[in-house]
Amino acid sequence: MKFFDRVMYSLGARKHGAGRFTRLALITLHTSFMAALCCGTPQTLLNKPVVSPDGRFSANVEWENAGFIGLMRMKICSPAGGRVSRIAELPGMNPEPANLVWIDSEWLACESFMGDNASGFFYVHAPSGRALMLEIVEPRPGGAWLFTVAASDGPTSRPIQNVAAARTCLFPLLIRSMPSDEAAFFTSAFVASLVAANDAFKTWRMREKIVSFDLHAESDIRAGIGALAVADVNGHHEVIYFPAGAAAPAEMYSRVRRQKIAPDPPSAIDPAAELRPRWTGGNNFVIEDKLQHADAPATATAAQTRRIVMSGRVEGAIDKPYVPPTPAPTPAPTPAPAAENKSAKDHRKKR
Repeated sequence: MKFFDRVMYSLGARKHGAGRFTRLALITLHTSFMAALCCGTPQTLLNKPVVSPDGRFSANVEWENAGFIGLMRMKICSPAGGRVSRIAELPGMNPEPANLVWIDSEWLACESFMGDNASGFFYVHAPSGRALMLEIVEPRPGGAWLFTVAASDGPTSRPIQNVAAARTCLFPLLIRSMPSDEAAFFTSAFVASLVAANDAFKTWRMREKIVSFDLHAESDIRAGIGALAVADVNGHHEVIYFPAGAAAPAEMYSRVRRQKIAPDPPSAIDPAAELRPRWTGGNNFVIEDKLQHADAPATATAAQTRRIVMSGRVEGAIDKPYVPPTPAPTPAPTPAPAAENKSAKDHRKKR
């Protein structure tokens, strides 16, 4: 099931009809929804802005809907709630904001309820207006999470889909410290990890001269070897290798390998096709696409509806399981001074 279909399914849409969009349709929605929003009326979360802990700022949230895609907007104002000093906005899926909270004196966050088993977290840095949107979907209870991240300071604000395993965001953003409870998303520690992951991704994009990056839904992670993903990078299909066990973004990006997908003949790939990488043995892999219904046999199994469009190999591909760092030992509490004997105290007073 493609990424957009999985998201629509998790949000309660029918599997046939509204949910039957291709990945290309999702991209089109994200890039063209602004025009539709011009006709919408912004809604405001609170009657009165929330003042920051140090009293320097106040903030409120607006949102607009254009069907499945919408816009979240944070307005940073003077403490009295008058003059607007900064506006930060990012696209989001089916936004329904709540819980506007100042995390500290500079960062604030607002949760967005996107549907059953789906939430978004809109983070804004009040002094600069920098914004990040993290959206999480759990397609099935207890299953792996799907992550998208949008940022206001990148080449585009379109959300970036990520490869994930269980509840860990692996690539292109690596976030190992994903909270397991809702309250932890509203902490300085998590904001710092999200900002660090996005900064590392931005640095990698600049170094690799990547302007557009759209990840396909399916990936293949193999223990001891690493992970393969397919992405549209600057308008070209690429297969990307990365170590799934990397502990930090710098380690991961230093070992990323990119290779353009060159089918034979070049016209063998439909521009809208959903490509899937698959390890075949050792460091060898294939790239498959799904046959159109007109090309596939009527009695074909799921495996038979795939065709190989490219074969390749990742030299030196090796990976190791991620091992969480050992927490620093908690220092033993300093013993409290022994309680003074009352009778002795009274005796000293008498002396």
